[in-house]
Amino acid sequence: MTELRRLRRAGTSAVRLLVDLLPDEWDPRSGTEDICVVFADISGYSDFVAEGGDDAAMAALSILNRQVAAVIDEHRGVRVVKRLGDGVMIVTRRSPDALDTATTLVAEFDRAAVAHGWPVRLRAGAHRGTTRRHADDYFGYHVNLAARITEAAIGSQVLVTAHALAGVDLPALGLTARPAGELAAKGVSGPVDLFEVQRLDAVDDRRLVG
Repeated sequence: MTELRRLRRAGTSAVRLLVDLLPDEWDPRSGTEDICVVFADISGYSDFVAEGGDDAAMAALSILNRQVAAVIDEHRGVRVVKRLGDGVMIVTRRSPDALDTATTLVAEFDRAAVAHGWPVRLRAGAHRGTTRRHADDYFGYHVNLAARITEAAIGSQVLVTAHALAGVDLPALGLTARPAGELAAKGVSGPVDLFEVQRLDAVDDRRLVG
């Protein structure tokens, strides 16, 4: 697999917009938390909307929202921080829940997309680190890195760092991981090793759709 030494130039992607919202400075009264951050968005969404119109866009977002709600209901301590366009930011203190959430969302959304004959696919990224919390939101380098990792993923792919994998019993979750190159990007301190996480029963569909 070609090493991921570049960011996808997503233009108007929701994940890129979420990164742009991250502040450079924080209130010193804010707390810090060691959590796992998951970003997910729909790869190929802009072209899909341009071709299918608002009805297709709303149908895809409705499916994604229902699937996010279902995953949250199944995992105590997993919560949505924010939604923006076709993207979502999720946090949890348990890495196993983060990986299960990311892979489940991708698999379920892709299954629905195939059933509808849509060319779009979901992609996700996850990373664990110490973040700064203010009210109900999270900021900082590790949040930024999780978003950058998601930008580097292609449709149907879940990319994570070694920090997100640490201590996780993948077989117990029905998951597997393999090296997926390095991420070197602006704002990322040094190349970061990435791993692709898949469900053991997943269909291999790695088409780049946008």
